[in-house]
Amino acid sequence: MRAMKNASRTSLALVAVLSLACAKSSAQEPAPPIAVRAEAAPLAETKVDSADHTVSFDQKGACALGSVCTAVIRLETKGGFHVNEQFPYKFKGVEAPGVELQGADAAKKNDFSKAAGDLTIESKTVATLAVRFKPVAQNGKISGVYKYAICNEANCFPKEAAMSLAVVTK
Repeated sequence: MRAMKNASRTSLALVAVLSLACAKSSAQEPAPPIAVRAEAAPLAETKVDSADHTVSFDQKGACALGSVCTAVIRLETKGGFHVNEQFPYKFKGVEAPGVELQGADAAKKNDFSKAAGDLTIESKTVATLAVRFKPVAQNGKISGVYKYAICNEANCFPKEAAMSLAVVTK
């Protein structure tokens, strides 16, 4: 019986201490916000080249106005890296005058992905993503963010690149 009373007193004392600690901490001023380093958005490019991989965005020939054509984002790894076959590759296009993107899902016509069947793994080191579009005016441009991943023998590294391509029309 005496052990139960001591346990009850210990529990009550613990609750009292925690209550005081909580009340004291809530009375204090809030902690200053954590500093977050703001980074400038990367400039959109038709080619990103690094020591371990290259990403390029190219159009397959000139395209007639009003025709559905294809541009290709090509990922090629280097230096012992390989394509991550399980990663959910995706290009999220941005609405732009002069070009209508033609994604497989009409509700998400600016999205191109592995899940939609747009990705082709050509080899251990090369993957391509097809981006279908229809130029509706001269001087159109396709822009967006490409999400991909490369791996070495020990780890995989998710990456993203802002990509842009000036559309060539006939």
